[in-house]
Amino acid sequence: SRRRKRLISNFNIKVKKMVCLACLLPLFFIPIINALPLLFDFLMGKLYLVMGWEYKKPERVPPACPYKPPVASSSSPLI
Repeated sequence: SRRRKRLISNFNIKVKKMVCLACLLPLFFIPIINALPLLFDFLMGKLYLVMGWEYKKPERVPPACPYKPPVASSSSPLI
C-alpha cells in the first residue's frame, strides 16, 4: 500500500514537469527561419548546376544596429 502510494506520488511529480509542446515551437522556428536564405541559395545553386548555368549568390546586407545615437550637430544655432 505504501509502495503504491509512493509510485503514484512519483508519477504525479513527473507529470507536473511536462512542458506544452506549442510553447516550444518558437525555439525551433527561429533557427529554421534563419537558415532559409542559406537553404535557398544551396537549392538554387544545385538547380543552376543541373541546367549548366552559374548561380551567383546575391550580396546580403549586413545586420544593422537597431539603436542609432543622435547625430551631434557641430554648427551654431541660427538666430
